[in-house]
Amino acid sequence: MKTQRNTWKKHTFYCVVTLIILTAVSILNTAVFSADDTNIDILIEESISYLRFGQYEMGIKTLEEILKVYPEHAGAIFYIGQANYSLDRHEEAISAFKKTIRLRPDFPEVHLNLAKAYKSAGQYIDAEKALKKEVELSTDNSEALVSLGEVYTIQKKYEEAAEVYEQIIKLHPDQWEGYFLLGSSYFFLENFLKSENAIKSAIRLNPDFADAHYILGTLYQTFGMYTKAIKAFEKTVQLAPDNDNARNSLADCYEAQKNNNFANDATIKDYKQAIILQPDNAESHFKLGSLYLKMENFKKAADSLQKAANLKPDNASLTEIYYLLGHAYRDQGLFNKAAEYYKEAIKLKPDFAEAHRHLGAAYVFSEQYPKALAAFEQVVRLKPDSAEANYDLGVAYFTTGQIEKSITLLKKALEIDRWHAVAHYYLGLAYSEQGDEKKALAEINEALRLSPELAEIIPK
Repeated sequence: MKTQRNTWKKHTFYCVVTLIILTAVSILNTAVFSADDTNIDILIEESISYLRFGQYEMGIKTLEEILKVYPEHAGAIFYIGQANYSLDRHEEAISAFKKTIRLRPDFPEVHLNLAKAYKSAGQYIDAEKALKKEVELSTDNSEALVSLGEVYTIQKKYEEAAEVYEQIIKLHPDQWEGYFLLGSSYFFLENFLKSENAIKSAIRLNPDFADAHYILGTLYQTFGMYTKAIKAFEKTVQLAPDNDNARNSLADCYEAQKNNNFANDATIKDYKQAIILQPDNAESHFKLGSLYLKMENFKKAADSLQKAANLKPDNASLTEIYYLLGHAYRDQGLFNKAAEYYKEAIKLKPDFAEAHRHLGAAYVFSEQYPKALAAFEQVVRLKPDSAEANYDLGVAYFTTGQIEKSITLLKKALEIDRWHAVAHYYLGLAYSEQGDEKKALAEINEALRLSPELAEIIPK
């Protein structure tokens, strides 16, 4: 989630930094040791100036000069913690803030900064403790409450997070941020009504907050309410045209509806727009290719899927891409090319039974029967109780003249699924090859009973 939420965070950050600087000046002036010395005053002003303009190393050196004279100067230690935090030296920041707390345990701002350092270092339990202390010292500190809610959320303590955000709403009932965060927590708790009500309250207070519309759309999408989800995602895109996540979600909802050609056109448009915004997003290329495949535009499907593959996503995604590329080339009649991609999918996932099965079919269509047999045998090894797997191998054995093996496999397929009409048909053909016309006729009649349309392919 980017857009306006980031703007709000930045605004809050700058306000807090200003407050910290002003407060820290107060600390410096009321430190454990008096700072009446003129040189110390100059060093204090220099350190503040350095830190304001991002010259953290120079600020630290200046503050260390103060500590040479006053080793327990709380303000200088606090500021060293701030500088180290800004330099991503989290352990050094934590150490400095803890020293400051030892010297000034009742100063709330230090606990907040200690919590931030713990959070950045991934020490969430310690961050939680520091934030609770901060809230204890300053019960109306909204920033501390927001941070506590975020730490709870990171730890997947969604109920605790929701309680904190309820507290923020009580303090500031006319501010949209609390409602948005509360709605997000209820979303994770899968409490649809409470999540919807809270997010709608955030939108009522700030109608142009794109992320709230996006979360509302995601909520509706999760519960299969695609018409409402589409409306919410369209509003998100209107407010934040560069939100590729919203465009992808919008396209997903159009695809889920599958109600008319307009939906497909809109889906393609949004996937393409998402690709323009983020051309290296393999997922968007994959989704576009998958949609083209469903629309039977096999050439465009292959082009989009190939682009997705070239972006080298993770192995699980790449396996699926190769598999669908096999389909795209198969449906163009390019069976050798299809076989290449089914094999690539199998390299990444050797137990991918469906890929082995389609590889076998590609070999059949390209009349490479020994290779087809090997592929279908692998499917049976992976799925011995599958009627389709035994049927495919049985037909392959029949095609290569291995009639006994064919009968064994086709009979096993029918043991698993006795309503498999085509298996009955091929079993009849196999019996006919052996000269057992009685059994052949019985199996073919059963095939016709189960599937009368087979009469069109059975010779008279």
